[in-house]
This record gives sequence, C-alpha cells and structure tokens, in this order.
Amino acid sequence: MLSVSHKLFIFVLAFAPLAFGTVEQWSLMTVEVVVAISLLLCLFGLKSSGDSLLKVPGLIPLIGIICLIIFQMIPLPPTILKLI
Repeated sequence: MLSVSHKLFIFVLAFAPLAFGTVEQWSLMTVEVVVAISLLLCLFGLKSSGDSLLKVPGLIPLIGIICLIIFQMIPLPPTILKLI
C-alpha cells in the first residue's frame, strides 16, 4: 500500500503544475482527489504494517530549512550588513 501511495504522490507532483495552469475545475478536483486517496492509502498502509505515524522522513533537512527561515527573520547589525 505504501508504494502505491508514494507513486500517487509522485503523480500529483508531476500533474499539479500542469493542472494549476488550466482554468478548469476538473484539474483542481483531480489533484485534490488523488491527494486524498494517496493519504488514505498511506494511513491504511501504516496502520496495517504497525509502523509509527509520527516517523518523519527527511527530518534533518526540514529542521535545516526552519533554522534558515528563523535566521533570515533576525535583523542583522549594520556592521555585519556592511561586511556582506
């Protein structure tokens, strides 16, 4: 089940930019339905295999991005800005 949900997520990643370029309602609906089905399959696969739902893939890059965002929010002193 997990491999099917991962393949559906990849499909959404490839299809969503094309779908949001159109103005039809079916394209948005297709993305929403495929994401919902993929989420349900992923949750069902995790429940049936007994894996933890809270295991986050790619936690270290996510923490790195959050640290970068926080660093960009902090105002720097003028002397450091002159060096940059």
